[in-house]
Amino acid sequence: MNTCPICEEGTLVNKKSTCNVTYMGVSGKVNFYYSQCTTCDSEVACHWQTSVNKDNMIYFHRLVDLKDTPWLGEGIKNP
Repeated sequence: MNTCPICEEGTLVNKKSTCNVTYMGVSGKVNFYYSQCTTCDSEVACHWQTSVNKDNMIYFHRLVDLKDTPWLGEGIKNP
C-alpha cells in the first residue's frame, strides 16, 4: 500500500467509478480510476491510473468518431 502524499499518514486505496461523458452529442459512461486516502479522504490518481483514464476516454472518442462508418454496421451506434 502507498502512503498518502497529502497527509502522509493514511494509506491509499484503489477505487473505480463511472463518469458520464458527452462527446459530439453522444453520451456514455467511462470507467475512472483513482485512489482515496483512508485518513484524510483525499482523492489522487497515480501515473498508471491517469494513463488508464486517458486511454478509456480516447477509446470512447474513437467509438463515437467511428459510429457512422458503414463497415462497422449498427452494432456500435450507441456506445
